[in-house]
Amino acid sequence: MSLLGRRKPNEDERRRMLMCLLGAGASVETGPLTSMQMAHSFMTWAFPELSVPGPNEASLPTKIPTSPDELLLAIWNYLCVRLGRNPNIEEIAMACLAIHSDSRNLTSLTSVTKVCDVFERVDPRHIEIIELDMLSEMLKVWLKVWDDRVDYLYPLIRLESFYPSETLKIFTLNYDLSIEKACRKLGVICSDGFTDGTLSLNSVPVFKDIGKDIFAENPIAVHLWKGDEQSDDPRVEIFKLHGSANWFEHIPGAVDHANSYEIYHDVRAITQGGLFSAHSCAGPLAKLNSASGEVFFWAETFKQNYFYFPRIVFGTTLKFLPAVPFIRMYELLYRYLRRTVVCIVIGYSFQDEHVNAMLQDAFNRRTTQVTMPLNLVLVDLNEQANPSKQLGLSDPNRIWQIVGPTSKALSHFSFYDLVSDLIKKGRSKLPRTVRV
Repeated sequence: MSLLGRRKPNEDERRRMLMCLLGAGASVETGPLTSMQMAHSFMTWAFPELSVPGPNEASLPTKIPTSPDELLLAIWNYLCVRLGRNPNIEEIAMACLAIHSDSRNLTSLTSVTKVCDVFERVDPRHIEIIELDMLSEMLKVWLKVWDDRVDYLYPLIRLESFYPSETLKIFTLNYDLSIEKACRKLGVICSDGFTDGTLSLNSVPVFKDIGKDIFAENPIAVHLWKGDEQSDDPRVEIFKLHGSANWFEHIPGAVDHANSYEIYHDVRAITQGGLFSAHSCAGPLAKLNSASGEVFFWAETFKQNYFYFPRIVFGTTLKFLPAVPFIRMYELLYRYLRRTVVCIVIGYSFQDEHVNAMLQDAFNRRTTQVTMPLNLVLVDLNEQANPSKQLGLSDPNRIWQIVGPTSKALSHFSFYDLVSDLIKKGRSKLPRTVRV
């Protein structure tokens, strides 16, 4: 105990001093669309000759849709009326999930809590066509990252130099590969938990810190991939809480049809409608070296068909997936938040309640009598009027805002100076809100 009655933080408490939490605004400037933009793009793609109605023009559907196009337009109109605004792509996906005949139990958990009578007898195949088209467009167009646009993320990645003995932890709610591409261009070794990108039927995602984290359970038995580019010393660790555009889930037992919609029908039935939500647990994951433009990846082993379906977690209240590796990543998010001095939150709209709960708990539990408190640096295009009240955080003096486009905010002198001050002293003379 010190003379002031406060014990000094031990070596373990000095670890994990800096981490990042990324929302859609962190990577939108690299090319991927936001969920609202995805919905608009999808409707424009589906109805190139039609002026899609907004909330003021939309009306509740009155007849049973008889085609995928009619159904999609009916869902769009219904959501516009119900929400009072244009829906985002996740709300469209969850509406499809809710009205499908095999997933009605999810209705109370989505935006479509009171399904119109016109959705009671829709053809489930029409729903599946919408879902597969939506996911196809996501992989081919909406999540595309332009290599020449990722440079603005360099200042974020260079934060790993603050603690040479520690890896920089980046938790992201995004599916795109912008951080991976930026690390590659910068020459910084990163890991997303897989030891190698080679596709393998017995593959299991392996996180680098298993067995190293002082609060973790004993190392578990895993199948390790062997690859020429495998590295044991990443400088940046990326935790993709909602999956990734290049992660594919192993779906055994599906029949190889010539028509991709028939394949999707079989695979969807196997997973009970939980392909891109947290409705079902994930199977073994495989990773392709880059995002694939195809929805299905097929392999033949032991004369059986093995289909791989993109593992991205959609939805609103259903994003928490209680399966490895997702539950492991949430566990690590919680543990690191409770040992971090600075958490940089970029482009996150605080719409995911399960993430908010972890953030609030870690922030509000931390006191100076135990260790240096957790400080939040919010980087966003939009300013939070009263972030402590809005986010349910106990101490407004530990919340800092840098307001402006991510590209300008990360390159602004105040970003590095603020992070440096908070790491070294737990405080800063910079204004609580800096506009760039």
